[in-house]
Amino acid sequence: MYAVYFLRSLIFYAGYASAVLIFGSIGCLVAPWLTLRRRYWFLTRFNYFVLWWSRVACGIRYQLEGAEHIPAQPCVVVSNHESAWETYYLATLFVPQSTVLKKELLSIPVFGWALRRLHPIAIDRQRPTHALKQLVQQGKVRLQNGSWVLIFPEGTRVRPGKKGKFNKGGALLAHQAEVPILPVAHNAGQCWPAGSVTKYPGVIRVRIGPPIACEGLSRDELHEKAEQWIRSAMAELKQEKG
Repeated sequence: MYAVYFLRSLIFYAGYASAVLIFGSIGCLVAPWLTLRRRYWFLTRFNYFVLWWSRVACGIRYQLEGAEHIPAQPCVVVSNHESAWETYYLATLFVPQSTVLKKELLSIPVFGWALRRLHPIAIDRQRPTHALKQLVQQGKVRLQNGSWVLIFPEGTRVRPGKKGKFNKGGALLAHQAEVPILPVAHNAGQCWPAGSVTKYPGVIRVRIGPPIACEGLSRDELHEKAEQWIRSAMAELKQEKG
């Protein structure tokens, strides 16, 4: 079966690459003439295509749990990071969104040029102190302007079964901006493993927890509560999967 999954993955990437060129090229041309919200709507059609095409080509479906916990006002969203899949899906769930990412992604031809139009918070991971200040400064502006801020505290994709260190940037931003943290857990790595071309059919489960208010909590306490919820939910999803 592995050969079948590999072949289906190659078919997926053929369609994916074509979509990058189409959406990215058109996006770069029309984005300067659109408001941020309309720009976001247009460019995230690519995300919807990826979700649909991964289902058709690779058999990857998904389920959302806890949508009732999403607050009416934008806040800081913190999620585990197992693959590229969640970056596409979460961008369709929290709209408009400013994602914290490594600045190198903005240099990728077409893809990075279009991504830049969505006003992400692009940090230099080689300068952690500067990156933290940038996260707080730009994150507060994004939140004030009505955008959700998505942070993957592990900083990079972590394969299922591995344990990445959660940084405290999300808690710091939420604490200083005086907004809640919305914890998110998922098992995307089981279908879309990091660092692998091959994708596997199955159901990705995304679970959203209750918002964690920052009132009465220190930054460290806020961080600890968010990390505990995410790790606990990840363990539950893994057990329920089995």
